[in-house]
Amino acid sequence: MAYDNLGIDLSRTYGFGFDDYDTARLPKLPEEDQKKWYSKFYYQGRPVLSERQKRVFAKGNTMNPKDALLPGAFDLLAE
Repeated sequence: MAYDNLGIDLSRTYGFGFDDYDTARLPKLPEEDQKKWYSKFYYQGRPVLSERQKRVFAKGNTMNPKDALLPGAFDLLAE
């Protein structure tokens, strides 16, 4: 499989195994990307969700569009 070097299991019936990938097997980020403030999230893997977060992110829950973060505004997260 093309994703074997990332530790991603593509054999699951529900699709990509992004919830269970091996962060130790991810390719190293280029130096310019390592300097970005959000690069720390690259190797952290998926966080464990609290029960409250699981309820908030459950299927069927919708978000108010005015609370959405537009793609060009990610730097607002660093403030």
